Amino acid sequence: MGPYQVDDLIITTEKQGAERFGTFSYPVRYGHLSEIRTPSFTFQFNLDGELKFIEGRGNGWPYPAEWLKRTAGNDWVYYSAGDYKGIYDLLGEYYYPHLSYPSNSILGDNPFESRRLAGVISAWKALRHKTGDLVSRALPEAVHALLLSIARNTPGQRRLNFIT
Repeated sequence: MGPYQVDDLIITTEKQGAERFGTFSYPVRYGHLSEIRTPSFTFQFNLDGELKFIEGRGNGWPYPAEWLKRTAGNDWVYYSAGDYKGIYDLLGEYYYPHLSYPSNSILGDNPFESRRLAGVISAWKALRHKTGDLVSRALPEAVHALLLSIARNTPGQRRLNFIT
């Protein structure tokens, strides 16, 4: 389904990611995902409505190609582009992963201490609350199902689909 607008949200269900694997100097998503764009952020979900990626939009975000990833263990990883040349020269990759816990930091920088990333997590909580409010509206079936699954997925009770 193409983009559907509800209030200030632009919702895309079952968006097709890239089909070809490779090394790119910009973020690439593979497989199918769903996406909600707000004026400040892009939230990307797996098809079960579990949050996978957040990208900032606008002036409050440091660099448009940086993003947050939520892992299967419910940890956060912030991918920083830094200055492409320095990161690439140091690691052989275009992005540096900042882990949400300082014990494994390579460079010592901790973006999770910034107000910017605290605002991202607050925005996600606000989005989950808003999706819960929107499910009572008359919406296309795919949009309704996505919003309902997002509202039901809480950070502390994330389902791990690879465990049977």
